Amino acid sequence: MLNMRRTRLRWNVAILGVVALLPVIFLGAGMALAHAKFVSSTPADGARTTPGLREIVLTFSEELSLDQSSAQVLTSSGAVLAGVTAQVDKADRMKITVQTPPLESGSYTVKWTAVTEDDNASTFGSFTFSVADVSGSGAGWTLAVAAVAVGLVLGGSIFLMRRRARMV
Repeated sequence: MLNMRRTRLRWNVAILGVVALLPVIFLGAGMALAHAKFVSSTPADGARTTPGLREIVLTFSEELSLDQSSAQVLTSSGAVLAGVTAQVDKADRMKITVQTPPLESGSYTVKWTAVTEDDNASTFGSFTFSVADVSGSGAGWTLAVAAVAVGLVLGGSIFLMRRRARMV
């Protein structure tokens, strides 16, 4: 009888041990199935770049599925920009390269979906950047600074000439 109790106790301990390990096994497997995280982009989120941009590069934390990962570019009105192609870089599968027609001034949003190859886990997100004629906006400042400099030189010259005239 005592032997039977010991055997039953051993079986109960073994079953409890297996039951206690089940969450660790399943949670551990889930942790191994990581999602590709968005790392960076060129241009960066919130950046301002010059007109004519033709390539956008998105970088992720894991290798992506060649067929299932994607990206699209939206205009400020929310319309999908025509003539855009996006594909995972075969040489560096942690990157999606987006080819666009030359971008004109405006605000653009890139919406992406990243699917990992090993477990088909997907993540998605977006970022925004703007295209503006930087040289045009800086030209006004350059002209203003030049006008102030000319004014100071002329004003200083007149002041010195009058002062010298008084001394003679």
